[in-house]
Amino acid sequence: KNKKMKIELSKEQYINLLEMSHIANNVLGVLGDVLPEETNYKKKSDETTEFEEYGIDRFEIKNDKK
Repeated sequence: KNKKMKIELSKEQYINLLEMSHIANNVLGVLGDVLPEETNYKKKSDETTEFEEYGIDRFEIKNDKK
């Protein structure tokens, strides 16, 4: 289930990915605050936060060789 994969992103793609994750996390957080718990938005927000923290700590930024 937790197989890992290696992806290469340009610095711009990496920044865009983290920005999209941050936006999604904000939306999920608001939904998690206002909707019933069984909707799982709060749980998804927490998972997205973990992804952001992992991305900030671990992704290797490789510049395009173009």
